[in-house]
Amino acid sequence: MCTDDQHAELLAALKQLAPREPSYKTILISDTQGWQLDYAGYKHLYMWLPSSLTLNFGEWGTGSVQAQVWIDVGIKPGIKLFTSGQATLVPVMLKFSDEVVP
Repeated sequence: MCTDDQHAELLAALKQLAPREPSYKTILISDTQGWQLDYAGYKHLYMWLPSSLTLNFGEWGTGSVQAQVWIDVGIKPGIKLFTSGQATLVPVMLKFSDEVVP
């Protein structure tokens, strides 16, 4: 038989195994206003852009990002994300997930 404390520990461990529901957030970025990559405790971070943009990933460099598809960011947390060549703020939808998005 298990004690109440052991039951609570087991339940907490089982909850960590089960995938959580994805979480969403919209950020605004530009050439001067960035966002520090943070996976919010999830395994994966995806971004969706309304139009193609060139993004600046700090020490990782810059690159074009396709519009209107979920893109796996796959970069270590803490990197500051900016646009490149975009003076006005651009909305970026983020999806935090424990599962791979096809």
